[in-house]
Amino acid sequence: MELNSKIEAGLELISALGVTELTPLEMRDLLHNLITKDYNKIDEILAVAQEEKMLQRTDKAYVLTPESSLLEFDKPRIIKQDEKGVCGMCGKGLSKGYYVEFKTRIYGPYGSSCVQKVYLDYLL
Repeated sequence: MELNSKIEAGLELISALGVTELTPLEMRDLLHNLITKDYNKIDEILAVAQEEKMLQRTDKAYVLTPESSLLEFDKPRIIKQDEKGVCGMCGKGLSKGYYVEFKTRIYGPYGSSCVQKVYLDYLL
């Protein structure tokens, strides 16, 4: 199946998460804040992730399978730089911006507390 860049970015993010499970709301918020504002695209990302056995949906959570971290995606990096701007998640003013760099795209800027909500703690 040919994947478009938003779906691929979503799968890259899921494969890099530093948690074992997220509630559906947490997973959707994460994809909404980092990858796309389009809820139909978020549904597509989650469907493909389940088809690819990266995620398993239970009654209360999306459980990341051990295979998800073994996929052949480059792990994202967190880039920090001094700048004036606003956080892409909460809209607060920034003096330092944090960016999440994937192979295909860079997302950000985010503030220090918002970038911690990305569940990529091992990169900080």
